Amino acid sequence: MGYSKEVYTAVRSRLSQRRQSVHNIAENRRRQLYSDIPELEVLDREQLEAGATAAKAMLMPGADTEAILNELNNRNVEIDAARKEIFLECGIPTDYLEIPFYCPSCRDTGYVDGVMCECMKKELKAEAYKRLNALSPLTLSGFEQFKLEYYSDQPDASKVVPRVKMLEIYNYCVKYANTFSLQSPSILMLGSAGLGKTHLSLSIAAKAIDKGYGVVYGSAQNLLRSVEVEHFSKDSDESNSLASLLECDLLIMDDLGTEFQTAFTSSAVYNIVNTRMLTGRPTIISTNLTFDLMKKAYSEKVVSRLAGSYSMLRFVGSDIRDILRRERQGT
Repeated sequence: MGYSKEVYTAVRSRLSQRRQSVHNIAENRRRQLYSDIPELEVLDREQLEAGATAAKAMLMPGADTEAILNELNNRNVEIDAARKEIFLECGIPTDYLEIPFYCPSCRDTGYVDGVMCECMKKELKAEAYKRLNALSPLTLSGFEQFKLEYYSDQPDASKVVPRVKMLEIYNYCVKYANTFSLQSPSILMLGSAGLGKTHLSLSIAAKAIDKGYGVVYGSAQNLLRSVEVEHFSKDSDESNSLASLLECDLLIMDDLGTEFQTAFTSSAVYNIVNTRMLTGRPTIISTNLTFDLMKKAYSEKVVSRLAGSYSMLRFVGSDIRDILRRERQGT
Protein backbone atom coordinates (compact mmCIF):
# COMPACT_ATOMS: atom_id res chain seq x y z
CA MET A 1 0.00 0.00 0.00
CA GLY A 2 1.59 3.22 -1.15
CA TYR A 3 0.94 6.04 1.27
CA SER A 4 2.75 9.33 1.16
CA LYS A 5 6.06 9.54 2.98
CA GLU A 6 4.51 12.04 5.38
CA VAL A 7 1.92 9.44 6.42
CA TYR A 8 4.59 6.78 7.03
CA THR A 9 6.71 9.27 8.99
CA ALA A 10 3.78 10.30 11.18
CA VAL A 11 2.83 6.70 11.96
CA ARG A 12 6.40 5.61 12.70
CA SER A 13 6.79 8.58 15.01
CA ARG A 14 3.55 7.61 16.78
CA LEU A 15 4.73 4.02 17.23
CA SER A 16 8.07 5.26 18.57
CA GLN A 17 6.25 7.42 21.11
CA ARG A 18 4.12 4.45 22.12
CA ARG A 19 7.18 2.28 22.68
CA GLN A 20 8.75 4.96 24.82
CA SER A 21 5.51 5.40 26.75
CA VAL A 22 5.03 1.72 27.59
CA HIS A 23 8.69 1.33 28.55
CA ASN A 24 8.26 4.28 30.90
CA ILE A 25 5.15 2.69 32.39
CA ALA A 26 7.01 -0.56 33.04
CA GLU A 27 9.99 1.26 34.55
CA ASN A 28 7.80 3.39 36.82
CA ARG A 29 6.00 0.27 38.02
CA ARG A 30 9.32 -1.37 38.78
CA ARG A 31 10.57 1.63 40.75
CA GLN A 32 7.34 1.79 42.76
CA LEU A 33 7.53 -1.90 43.61
CA TYR A 34 11.15 -1.55 44.66
CA SER A 35 10.11 1.24 46.98
CA ASP A 36 7.14 -0.68 48.40
CA ILE A 37 8.75 -4.14 48.46
CA PRO A 38 12.57 -3.86 48.74
CA GLU A 39 12.88 -7.67 48.59
CA LEU A 40 12.01 -7.51 44.89
CA GLU A 41 14.92 -5.23 44.13
CA VAL A 42 17.22 -7.59 46.04
CA LEU A 43 16.01 -10.54 43.97
CA ASP A 44 16.44 -8.67 40.68
CA ARG A 45 19.94 -7.60 41.66
CA GLU A 46 20.84 -11.17 42.61
CA GLN A 47 19.60 -12.40 39.24
CA LEU A 48 21.74 -9.86 37.40
CA GLU A 49 24.78 -10.67 39.50
CA ALA A 50 24.27 -14.41 38.91
CA GLY A 51 24.24 -13.83 35.17
CA ALA A 52 27.37 -11.68 35.30
CA THR A 53 29.20 -14.22 37.47
CA ALA A 54 28.29 -17.05 35.08
CA ALA A 55 29.49 -15.05 32.09
CA LYS A 56 32.88 -14.44 33.72
CA ALA A 57 33.18 -18.08 34.76
CA MET A 58 32.65 -19.31 31.21
CA LEU A 59 35.59 -17.18 30.05
CA MET A 60 38.01 -18.99 32.38
CA PRO A 61 40.33 -21.63 30.84
CA GLY A 62 38.86 -25.12 31.09
CA ALA A 63 35.47 -23.82 32.23
CA ASP A 64 32.65 -26.39 32.28
CA THR A 65 30.13 -24.31 30.31
CA GLU A 66 27.30 -26.81 30.63
CA ALA A 67 27.66 -27.01 34.41
CA ILE A 68 27.82 -23.23 34.73
CA LEU A 69 24.69 -22.76 32.63
CA ASN A 70 22.82 -25.45 34.59
CA GLU A 71 23.75 -23.74 37.84
CA LEU A 72 22.64 -20.37 36.47
CA ASN A 73 19.35 -21.83 35.26
CA ASN A 74 18.69 -23.41 38.66
CA ARG A 75 19.39 -20.12 40.41
CA ASN A 76 17.10 -18.24 38.02
CA VAL A 77 14.31 -20.75 38.69
CA GLU A 78 14.73 -20.18 42.45
CA ILE A 79 14.66 -16.39 42.08
CA ASP A 80 11.64 -16.49 39.75
CA ALA A 81 9.77 -18.69 42.22
CA ALA A 82 10.60 -16.33 45.11
CA ARG A 83 9.45 -13.34 43.07
CA LYS A 84 6.21 -15.08 42.10
CA GLU A 85 5.51 -15.93 45.72
CA ILE A 86 5.91 -12.27 46.73
CA PHE A 87 3.58 -11.22 43.92
CA LEU A 88 0.93 -13.71 45.05
CA GLU A 89 1.20 -12.68 48.69
CA CYS A 90 0.80 -9.00 47.75
CA GLY A 91 -1.97 -9.59 45.21
CA ILE A 92 0.13 -8.31 42.30
CA PRO A 93 -0.51 -9.73 38.80
CA THR A 94 2.40 -11.94 37.72
CA ASP A 95 2.76 -9.96 34.47
CA TYR A 96 2.71 -6.60 36.23
CA LEU A 97 6.33 -5.78 35.33
CA GLU A 98 6.05 -6.86 31.73
CA ILE A 99 6.02 -4.03 29.18
CA PRO A 100 2.32 -3.32 28.35
CA PHE A 101 2.67 -3.00 24.58
CA TYR A 102 -0.32 -1.65 22.67
CA CYS A 103 0.29 -4.46 20.18
CA PRO A 104 1.99 -7.53 21.70
CA SER A 105 2.34 -9.09 18.23
CA CYS A 106 4.87 -6.53 16.96
CA ARG A 107 5.80 -4.98 20.32
CA ASP A 108 4.79 -1.61 18.84
CA THR A 109 7.46 -1.73 16.14
CA GLY A 110 4.92 -2.05 13.30
CA TYR A 111 6.52 -5.21 11.91
CA VAL A 112 6.53 -8.93 12.69
CA ASP A 113 9.43 -10.84 11.15
CA GLY A 114 9.85 -8.14 8.54
CA VAL A 115 6.15 -8.14 7.58
CA MET A 116 3.98 -5.10 8.31
CA CYS A 117 1.75 -5.71 11.32
CA GLU A 118 -2.02 -5.26 11.13
CA CYS A 119 -1.78 -2.54 13.77
CA MET A 120 0.46 -0.44 11.53
CA LYS A 121 -1.87 -0.96 8.57
CA LYS A 122 -4.71 0.40 10.67
CA GLU A 123 -2.60 3.35 11.82
CA LEU A 124 -1.60 4.20 8.24
CA LYS A 125 -5.22 4.10 7.15
CA ALA A 126 -6.31 6.31 10.06
CA GLU A 127 -3.52 8.82 9.43
CA ALA A 128 -4.29 9.03 5.71
CA TYR A 129 -7.98 9.53 6.47
CA LYS A 130 -7.18 12.24 9.03
CA ARG A 131 -5.02 14.12 6.55
CA LEU A 132 -7.63 13.87 3.83
CA ASN A 133 -10.30 15.04 6.25
CA ALA A 134 -8.15 18.08 7.10
CA LEU A 135 -8.33 19.17 3.46
CA SER A 136 -12.12 19.01 3.37
CA PRO A 137 -14.39 17.45 6.02
CA LEU A 138 -15.26 14.05 4.57
CA THR A 139 -18.59 14.08 6.37
CA LEU A 140 -19.50 16.95 4.01
CA SER A 141 -17.95 15.39 0.92
CA GLY A 142 -19.34 11.87 0.82
CA PHE A 143 -21.48 10.40 -1.91
CA GLU A 144 -24.51 10.83 0.35
CA GLN A 145 -24.03 14.61 0.37
CA PHE A 146 -23.88 14.94 -3.42
CA LYS A 147 -27.04 16.83 -4.43
CA LEU A 148 -28.33 16.12 -7.93
CA GLU A 149 -31.07 18.71 -7.47
CA TYR A 150 -28.44 21.42 -7.91
CA TYR A 151 -28.21 20.44 -11.58
CA SER A 152 -30.83 21.64 -14.02
CA ASP A 153 -33.30 19.16 -15.44
CA GLN A 154 -33.59 21.28 -18.59
CA PRO A 155 -31.40 20.78 -21.70
CA ASP A 156 -28.48 23.18 -22.04
CA ALA A 157 -27.24 24.79 -25.26
CA SER A 158 -25.67 21.47 -26.27
CA LYS A 159 -29.00 19.71 -25.65
CA VAL A 160 -27.49 17.89 -22.68
CA VAL A 161 -29.66 17.62 -19.56
CA PRO A 162 -27.22 18.38 -16.70
CA ARG A 163 -29.10 16.38 -14.08
CA VAL A 164 -29.21 13.28 -16.27
CA LYS A 165 -25.55 13.61 -17.23
CA MET A 166 -24.45 14.16 -13.65
CA LEU A 167 -26.48 11.16 -12.48
CA GLU A 168 -24.48 9.05 -14.93
CA ILE A 169 -21.22 10.49 -13.59
CA TYR A 170 -22.34 10.05 -9.99
CA ASN A 171 -23.26 6.39 -10.58
CA TYR A 172 -19.94 5.79 -12.34
CA CYS A 173 -18.00 7.27 -9.41
CA VAL A 174 -19.97 5.28 -6.81
CA LYS A 175 -19.30 2.03 -8.68
CA TYR A 176 -15.66 3.00 -9.18
CA ALA A 177 -15.22 3.62 -5.45
CA ASN A 178 -17.05 0.47 -4.35
CA THR A 179 -15.03 -1.74 -6.68
CA PHE A 180 -11.73 0.13 -6.47
CA SER A 181 -8.58 -1.95 -6.84
CA LEU A 182 -5.05 -1.47 -8.13
CA GLN A 183 -6.39 -2.51 -11.54
CA SER A 184 -9.00 0.27 -11.64
CA PRO A 185 -8.78 2.66 -14.60
CA SER A 186 -7.59 6.24 -14.31
CA ILE A 187 -10.12 9.05 -14.54
CA LEU A 188 -9.95 12.52 -16.08
CA MET A 189 -12.63 14.85 -14.72
CA LEU A 190 -13.29 17.73 -17.08
CA GLY A 191 -15.50 20.77 -16.57
CA SER A 192 -15.80 24.28 -15.23
CA ALA A 193 -15.25 25.19 -11.60
CA GLY A 194 -17.93 24.42 -9.05
CA LEU A 195 -19.50 21.38 -10.73
CA GLY A 196 -18.62 18.77 -8.11
CA LYS A 197 -15.30 17.38 -9.33
CA THR A 198 -13.58 17.86 -5.99
CA HIS A 199 -16.59 16.51 -4.07
CA LEU A 200 -16.68 13.25 -6.02
CA SER A 201 -12.88 12.94 -5.92
CA LEU A 202 -12.93 13.18 -2.13
CA SER A 203 -15.78 10.66 -1.98
CA ILE A 204 -13.73 8.17 -3.99
CA ALA A 205 -10.64 8.85 -1.88
CA ALA A 206 -12.51 8.15 1.36
CA LYS A 207 -13.86 4.85 0.04
CA ALA A 208 -10.41 3.78 -1.20
CA ILE A 209 -8.86 4.53 2.20
CA ASP A 210 -11.65 2.58 3.91
CA LYS A 211 -10.69 -0.39 1.73
CA GLY A 212 -7.10 -0.11 2.96
CA TYR A 213 -5.48 1.54 -0.06
CA GLY A 214 -2.90 4.29 0.15
CA VAL A 215 -4.26 7.53 -1.28
CA VAL A 216 -2.38 10.75 -1.96
CA TYR A 217 -4.77 13.64 -2.54
CA GLY A 218 -4.00 17.30 -3.16
CA SER A 219 -4.36 20.23 -5.47
CA ALA A 220 -2.00 20.24 -8.44
CA GLN A 221 -0.60 23.50 -7.10
CA ASN A 222 0.35 22.03 -3.71
CA LEU A 223 1.55 18.67 -5.00
CA LEU A 224 3.73 20.12 -7.75
CA ARG A 225 5.04 22.82 -5.45
CA SER A 226 6.20 20.13 -3.00
CA VAL A 227 7.96 18.25 -5.79
CA GLU A 228 9.63 21.43 -7.05
CA VAL A 229 10.80 22.56 -3.61
CA GLU A 230 12.21 19.12 -2.92
CA HIS A 231 13.93 18.94 -6.30
CA PHE A 232 15.82 22.18 -5.77
CA SER A 233 16.41 21.70 -2.05
CA LYS A 234 19.86 20.96 -0.67
CA ASP A 235 18.29 19.19 2.29
CA SER A 236 18.66 15.50 1.46
CA ASP A 237 16.50 14.53 4.45
CA GLU A 238 13.40 16.18 2.99
CA SER A 239 10.52 13.82 2.20
CA ASN A 240 10.51 12.33 -1.26
CA SER A 241 7.30 13.87 -2.56
CA LEU A 242 7.76 12.71 -6.14
CA ALA A 243 8.21 9.09 -5.07
CA SER A 244 4.98 9.33 -3.08
CA LEU A 245 3.10 10.61 -6.12
CA LEU A 246 4.55 7.93 -8.37
CA GLU A 247 4.13 4.99 -6.01
CA CYS A 248 0.89 5.54 -4.05
CA ASP A 249 -2.04 3.20 -4.73
CA LEU A 250 -4.28 6.04 -5.87
CA LEU A 251 -3.17 9.55 -6.77
CA ILE A 252 -5.81 12.28 -6.94
CA MET A 253 -4.54 15.52 -8.43
CA ASP A 254 -7.19 18.20 -8.15
CA ASP A 255 -7.44 21.35 -10.26
CA LEU A 256 -4.67 20.63 -12.74
CA GLY A 257 -3.84 23.89 -14.48
CA THR A 258 -4.23 26.17 -11.46
CA GLU A 259 -0.57 25.78 -10.47
CA PHE A 260 2.09 28.33 -11.46
CA GLN A 261 3.27 26.79 -14.71
CA THR A 262 6.95 26.46 -15.44
CA ALA A 263 9.10 24.16 -17.54
CA PHE A 264 9.68 22.14 -14.38
CA THR A 265 5.99 21.68 -13.52
CA SER A 266 5.20 20.77 -17.12
CA SER A 267 7.93 18.12 -17.06
CA ALA A 268 6.76 16.88 -13.65
CA VAL A 269 3.17 16.47 -14.84
CA TYR A 270 4.35 14.41 -17.81
CA ASN A 271 6.57 12.29 -15.58
CA ILE A 272 3.75 11.61 -13.11
CA VAL A 273 1.15 10.82 -15.77
CA ASN A 274 3.49 8.70 -17.88
CA THR A 275 5.10 6.77 -15.02
CA ARG A 276 1.82 5.90 -13.34
CA MET A 277 0.38 4.86 -16.71
CA LEU A 278 3.34 2.56 -17.41
CA THR A 279 3.19 1.00 -13.93
CA GLY A 280 -0.57 0.59 -14.10
CA ARG A 281 -1.36 2.68 -11.04
CA PRO A 282 -4.78 4.38 -11.05
CA THR A 283 -4.87 8.18 -11.07
CA ILE A 284 -7.68 10.71 -10.90
CA ILE A 285 -7.06 14.15 -12.36
CA SER A 286 -9.56 16.99 -12.39
CA THR A 287 -9.16 20.16 -14.43
CA ASN A 288 -11.02 23.19 -15.71
CA LEU A 289 -8.84 23.22 -18.83
CA THR A 290 -9.88 22.10 -22.29
CA PHE A 291 -7.58 19.77 -24.22
CA ASP A 292 -6.35 22.71 -26.31
CA LEU A 293 -5.39 24.64 -23.20
CA MET A 294 -3.72 21.56 -21.71
CA LYS A 295 -1.61 21.21 -24.85
CA LYS A 296 -0.42 24.79 -24.41
CA ALA A 297 0.17 24.42 -20.67
CA TYR A 298 1.95 21.08 -20.81
CA SER A 299 2.51 19.21 -24.05
CA GLU A 300 0.76 17.14 -26.66
CA LYS A 301 2.36 14.06 -25.10
CA VAL A 302 0.55 14.72 -21.81
CA VAL A 303 -2.78 15.25 -23.56
CA SER A 304 -2.23 12.15 -25.69
CA ARG A 305 -1.77 9.98 -22.61
CA LEU A 306 -4.73 11.50 -20.80
CA ALA A 307 -7.02 11.13 -23.81
CA GLY A 308 -5.79 7.66 -24.64
CA SER A 309 -5.62 5.94 -21.27
CA TYR A 310 -8.02 7.80 -18.94
CA SER A 311 -11.77 7.39 -18.63
CA MET A 312 -13.18 10.85 -19.30
CA LEU A 313 -16.00 12.33 -17.21
CA ARG A 314 -17.34 15.63 -18.57
CA PHE A 315 -19.07 17.56 -15.80
CA VAL A 316 -21.87 19.93 -16.82
CA GLY A 317 -24.21 22.41 -15.14
CA SER A 318 -23.94 25.72 -13.32
CA ASP A 319 -21.49 26.64 -10.58
CA ILE A 320 -22.97 25.03 -7.46
CA ARG A 321 -21.13 27.51 -5.25
CA ASP A 322 -23.18 30.33 -6.77
CA ILE A 323 -26.38 28.35 -6.13
CA LEU A 324 -25.40 27.73 -2.51
CA ARG A 325 -24.47 31.39 -2.08
CA ARG A 326 -27.87 32.51 -3.32
CA GLU A 327 -29.57 30.01 -1.02
CA ARG A 328 -27.71 31.40 1.99
CA GLN A 329 -28.66 34.92 0.97
CA GLY A 330 -32.26 33.89 0.45
CA THR A 331 -32.35 35.09 -3.15
